[in-house]
Amino acid sequence: MVRLLADTGFWSMPSIEAETTAPLAKDGSQVLVEACLDGRYHLVSRISPEIEALSRGLAPLATLLDEELGGPAGAPAAAPAQNP
Repeated sequence: MVRLLADTGFWSMPSIEAETTAPLAKDGSQVLVEACLDGRYHLVSRISPEIEALSRGLAPLATLLDEELGGPAGAPAAAPAQNP
């Protein structure tokens, strides 16, 4: 897990995403990743990391969340179910 987080660039990501790259979202998912290693603590919070993951620099983190942690962050958002 330590290597995987390092490979995503997690330790150098800003904790909060700049407004210029964050999607304008009124609804969606929020992912918080916290890590503590050798006395160093870091938190990364992202809204809807699956939206424009590549251009936002989140593709490695979204893939890690999807593949290693079983989360849906790396997968495209599914269309909401329609009510009859």
